[in-house]
Amino acid sequence: MSRVDFCWATGAFGGDMRFRLAIQKAGLQHYFRKTAEDMDMETYFRRALPAADDDAVGRLMRWANWEKAHAMVATLRPAGELEATQVDMVALYALLVTSPDEDVAWNDLEESGLLHRSDMKHSSFEKRFSTCEKATHLSFKDFVEAVLMKYWHPLVATPSELRLLCSLGLDSLAAAKGFHLGPVYKSAYSSWRGTNGCRKLAPLDSSVVDRLHDFVEKHF
Repeated sequence: MSRVDFCWATGAFGGDMRFRLAIQKAGLQHYFRKTAEDMDMETYFRRALPAADDDAVGRLMRWANWEKAHAMVATLRPAGELEATQVDMVALYALLVTSPDEDVAWNDLEESGLLHRSDMKHSSFEKRFSTCEKATHLSFKDFVEAVLMKYWHPLVATPSELRLLCSLGLDSLAAAKGFHLGPVYKSAYSSWRGTNGCRKLAPLDSSVVDRLHDFVEKHF
């Protein structure tokens, strides 16, 4: 929460008694008089709910992250381009994991309402998940593919959207949506090879897949 956010909210909702009680309880006016620094979500929860223990604050933070995740996913819905990059998808995933070293837990996904096991019933996942009903976590790549499968429904994919699918290796998703990534891979590799003629390139006897994989890793 920034000073600008606080001033705007005060002007918009200052006549509401519940709003005035909430900002009074959290001491927001006193906070923004003393500093120009933004207030993060955890600080707000601890000021608004001084009796809450760490577990309660952690639960509130988790719910707040889920709301952020839903807001991000809203940009993937129909009637617009996919306003996301690989960095955005990593940020979305980070809102749902409890540790950088872990995959996202199914319990959190289903409780947040973002994804359910029934959303995995499409060509890329159906066979694997039909035999892994006890799976407790979802990897980053599977998460991205499932989210895009559920929320992204373009009639025509833009070049930037196709490049995102290539960078994440989501060939199965592209096929399920009716898009063919072969020309995108070929065009990007041809362009890259043309500008790197004097550099050491992949051996000519290596497979095309290997060379494309090296190119995608370095340039997407």
